[in-house]
Amino acid sequence: MVWYGRVGAGYGANLLIHGTEGWGGLGAITKLTGKKNNHFELNAGAFIIEEGIYFTIPILNIGYRFQKPSGGFVFRANASLLGLGVSFRYAF
Repeated sequence: MVWYGRVGAGYGANLLIHGTEGWGGLGAITKLTGKKNNHFELNAGAFIIEEGIYFTIPILNIGYRFQKPSGGFVFRANASLLGLGVSFRYAF
C-alpha cells in the first residue's frame, strides 16, 4: 500500500450549480493498493476556484491502475463524482 499527495493549479468551472469559473488550485491524496502491476486506486481532495467568490469542487475517484513498479506505460480506469474516466500515460 502506498499513499502520496498532489497539488496543482488550473482553470476550472462549475457551470451547472453556481455558474462559477476561474483559476484555482487543487490538493488531493491517493492511496494505491496491490502488488506488482495491478492496483486499486482511491483519490480524495478538492479543487478550489476563486473568481469573486471561492467555490470548492470535491474530488473523489475510485478505480483500477495498471502500472509497473519500474515505471513505463500506465493505464487507469475510474469512476468519480462527475463521471467515468480512462487515461493512458507514461511514468518515469
